[in-house]
Amino acid sequence: LRFLQDPRKEQRLRGQPGWDHLEEPLHVLVTAVDHNSLACQQKLRQGVESVRNLLTPAHDDYKRCQLMQLAIINGTYRQAQETSSNE
Repeated sequence: LRFLQDPRKEQRLRGQPGWDHLEEPLHVLVTAVDHNSLACQQKLRQGVESVRNLLTPAHDDYKRCQLMQLAIINGTYRQAQETSSNE
């Protein structure tokens, strides 16, 4: 997994002050609070499951298309430059 969308920027920031977290594996801390310990455990399980669902690739093409449409609506869409080997 990449932290930043731009791998060149990520590489440039590695090792600089304030960017130490780029050297660490990605992680998530899930916490829950409830007076009842069983309810708290249930909340934790639900939280972990929610994070797993977010990290599991599913319908990526559909999501990419939705994000592209949103960018067009917002006026922030930039067409990706395709590299062609037959220039």
